[in-house]
Amino acid sequence: MTLKPISLRSYFFDELEPIFGLSETTAMWKHFSIYKLKSNRLDEDLKSVIPRIKDNYPIQYITGETAFYDVLLKVTPEVLIPRPETEELVDWIIKDHKSVSGLSILDIGTGSGCIIITLAKHLHCEITTGIDVSESALDIAKYNAEQCGVRVSFDQVDILATKPSHLSKVDILVSNPPYISQTERRQMTRSTLKHEPDVALFGPDKNPLYFYEWIAKNGVDLLKTNGSIYVELNALAYIEIKSIFDRYNWKTEMRKDIYGNWRMLKAVCNGEE
Repeated sequence: MTLKPISLRSYFFDELEPIFGLSETTAMWKHFSIYKLKSNRLDEDLKSVIPRIKDNYPIQYITGETAFYDVLLKVTPEVLIPRPETEELVDWIIKDHKSVSGLSILDIGTGSGCIIITLAKHLHCEITTGIDVSESALDIAKYNAEQCGVRVSFDQVDILATKPSHLSKVDILVSNPPYISQTERRQMTRSTLKHEPDVALFGPDKNPLYFYEWIAKNGVDLLKTNGSIYVELNALAYIEIKSIFDRYNWKTEMRKDIYGNWRMLKAVCNGEE
């Protein structure tokens, strides 16, 4: 006997709300209902979904897609699930550059391509490039760019082993780098730890903020005149990250996200010798 939509919702909440709470369950139901309830196999889909969610498998990986800003992206366990905080970083860049033509943008650690694809869609870009160490992530990013109808070049690059001279100068350098330290594991959700890629989450063991150091140190060689750097911050280490950019003589501006955490930093050339 096929369940009616209202019964499906009740079943979903009855099974998951005691475990995840009302707010998280509501968010998961919204995601599932938008992208999967059009299926002709609703009951079968739901019965297979519930055990996986209980095992902390992200709903976005189950449906295979997620919304970011105003695009729909394919996501798999090979890429980090885009977060709302990253949408705020993208929005900052768009508002800063919406009237500029011929932009060139480099996205370091592109993952699903969420940042560079959205920027390519909304800005007047001449060159857009996303780089990542993961070939599997780049395959997802290429698919997403094609589905979103934007032209982005993707390249497999390990910046830890690449000299800045190998990369072209750009107007905007943007990155949401791996920045979590191993000591922060206990503060993370089981879902993230168990299923999302470590390479996209954790900085090098000896220096979790190394990628910020690399960007701050090499940014001057990667940017055109009057270029800008935008990075997402580890909200628990924003003071240390700002200090890194200060040390390399960048003029910085930080912004908080909707939750009140210092989550975004913009850096421009100080202009001082």
